[in-house]
Amino acid sequence: MGLILDTDVLIDIRRRTHPEAVYWLSGVSEPLFVTCVAAGELLFGARSRAELHDVEKFLTGFSILMPVDADFELTFAHAGLKLTNGIGFLDLVTAAIALRHAMPLATFNVRHFRSVPGLLTIQPYDK
Repeated sequence: MGLILDTDVLIDIRRRTHPEAVYWLSGVSEPLFVTCVAAGELLFGARSRAELHDVEKFLTGFSILMPVDADFELTFAHAGLKLTNGIGFLDLVTAAIALRHAMPLATFNVRHFRSVPGLLTIQPYDK
């Protein structure tokens, strides 16, 4: 099946800020994916050419999932969740991609994502 990693989890793994993240990752046997949203957030968060190169190299270890028209249709259909739960556009796109692929999303942003019907989230390790 597979597991989609959200930006916060990717940052912990890449920066090794939480030893639990690296330990957790070493025990994962299923395929790991990232959305273009998470990849973009890492790439556009780079503060130098060297960091950008490091992020690009890091992302080669994952399959990147791109949105399709249906993902945007679902995102727009759930726009009201911004008003009730504070979830933003990019998180809704991420949720739509995860739903289409029927994969859980590993994230620590459960507060926003739990408002999306049918989306399975997991907190992969303790922080």
